[in-house]
Amino acid sequence: MNLTTKKIIVLLILVVLISLGLKLHYIDFSIPYNTDNLGYILRGFAHLNGDFNQTPDKGLGWSLFIFPFFNLIESDNLLDYSNLVRIISLAVSSASIPMMYLLATRFFERKYSLTAACLFAFEPHLNYYSGLGLAEPLYILAIIMTFYFVISNNAKMIIPALMASSIIWWTRITGLVIIILTTIVFFIVHKRNPKNIKFYLLGIAICFLIISPMLIQRDLQFGDPMYFYYNDKIFVDNYDMLIILNSENNGSALNYIEKNGIFSFTERFIFQGITNSVEILFKLLLPYLIILVPIGILFSLRAFDQKQNLIWANWIFILGNIAILIVVIATVPERRFLLLLYPFLIIFSIIPIQRLVEYGFSTFSFTQKQKNISLFSIIVLVLVLSIGFTVNQYDRPNVIFENEKLEVAYFMTENLDGVVLDGNGPEFEYVSYVLVNEPHGNFKEQNVIDPNRYYSEINPNFQRSYIYAESIENLLTVANMDSLRYIVSNENAGFFHKYVNEIYSNEEKYPYLTKIFDSNEQGMKFLKIKIFEIDYEQFKAP
Repeated sequence: MNLTTKKIIVLLILVVLISLGLKLHYIDFSIPYNTDNLGYILRGFAHLNGDFNQTPDKGLGWSLFIFPFFNLIESDNLLDYSNLVRIISLAVSSASIPMMYLLATRFFERKYSLTAACLFAFEPHLNYYSGLGLAEPLYILAIIMTFYFVISNNAKMIIPALMASSIIWWTRITGLVIIILTTIVFFIVHKRNPKNIKFYLLGIAICFLIISPMLIQRDLQFGDPMYFYYNDKIFVDNYDMLIILNSENNGSALNYIEKNGIFSFTERFIFQGITNSVEILFKLLLPYLIILVPIGILFSLRAFDQKQNLIWANWIFILGNIAILIVVIATVPERRFLLLLYPFLIIFSIIPIQRLVEYGFSTFSFTQKQKNISLFSIIVLVLVLSIGFTVNQYDRPNVIFENEKLEVAYFMTENLDGVVLDGNGPEFEYVSYVLVNEPHGNFKEQNVIDPNRYYSEINPNFQRSYIYAESIENLLTVANMDSLRYIVSNENAGFFHKYVNEIYSNEEKYPYLTKIFDSNEQGMKFLKIKIFEIDYEQFKAP
């Protein structure tokens, strides 16, 4: 297969367009952002207003990237900026496809590198996250660029590799780990001679020059340039305790070990983290990488068509990132934390494809024409599996459901005069949107501050609170009229306060709870919730 540069460009454009079509399946441009993606937009406007303060729990890389584009439109409609960020996110995600091709050329010839780009472009989970307006597309693009440059034969490429690593650090606190891994890989790929060390020192100097504003600002705000909100809070028994307000657990590793012992610590944060990571990876590898990656990993142990030092570099980036994320995933098992592994896993997944096409089976081998047909068939099969998975596993946004959630958000913010237990369920998804968008266009007047404090200032009569408890009785015992007045119960068990959802079908068991809202009575089809006001006088603590 003679693939000229011109043919490669045309084929990559075709792949990008197909990928864009798959990405658009998940997107409804009539629905505004309302969760973390809304937070990035608000921080973007804060930057426009001259506020570049650091947030305690998120990097500013993505908001710094998107906020200059806000000057392209002038609108008081938050939906317009949501769609602008959607377009930016799709563009960044699409730009990762040719970058993935270039990365694969470090390991394979052109036709297999194009196959790697297809596997990356058609991956359903990546396509799903590409339009959510989160930091993942920029993060993944930067990590592909980092790896592409650091494994170059030209030692000077360590300079752009470390520059790309600095973008990762601006975006996520784990960027420091990427810089360490990049350093290790550089000295594996290149000999440690004075000239190479000179390039490395220049690159690391530029890297820290780029991230120095972030480190200085964090030191000024929090008294520690490496401060991150969850540093001393992640070592807790469950996700609930990570975000609640009434826990005395400081969440540090030492505190957990002192209370529970080293064996409990190992089981909770190492073994549980590994278990959660394996479960997430299994889901992320569907529908086609689940077959290719395990075989590719086995073949990578005896790779003969790729340079062994590059295979080791791929392993280092995979294992290094998993190692640092295990503790986090033990407590917060979110899929998007492991999306950064896709480029490296796809590299391994191409190895069995290359072996099959180039060398066939032990009983026969392919002719050149058969090789081309086989490779094309594999790409078509991957696309078919991707389309099938996309259609069957990821539903398009339900506009009726979204409007019901928005209606409930307006009801709560306008009618609840006090604190409501925030369970992070669908009924709360649009609360932030409502609060920052009223009065209309208010979202443009932003500062980079704690979101919960901001929302309380906007509407002091309505507040949300996380309170840790193990039952309704325990909850009302630790709470009081000032700290909690309302409870929302969902027909479907949520991630937090699961015991609260028992009230939905058994409200008669709780005479001290007065129902003030029922979605069924409002004729809602998809959102099934009830809101109760607590009568502390009727409640008798056990």
